Amino acid sequence: MIIILYASIALLVVSIIYLGYTAVKAMKNIKPKVNELNATAERVNDRMNGIKTETAVLNDTKDKISEDIQYKKESVNKVIGGAKETPTLLKRVWENGKV
Repeated sequence: MIIILYASIALLVVSIIYLGYTAVKAMKNIKPKVNELNATAERVNDRMNGIKTETAVLNDTKDKISEDIQYKKESVNKVIGGAKETPTLLKRVWENGKV
């Protein structure tokens, strides 16, 4: 009966040692893959940060262009409005000169 107990304990110890060996071996095999995945994730994050920066620059440029277009539109409208008033002003000058 004691022999079965000692054999069971020995088998348990051997199983635990084998489990530890297998776990260490698996960790050694997995570690390079995990490092590679971490490096890939870091590169993706760097690219995403670059894209975010470029997006911000493009938005700023778009805003500046919109403001410039609005300014030029207002300037052209003022010139056109002044040109539309020119015949009326010339008519008044002409009429005032006749009197």
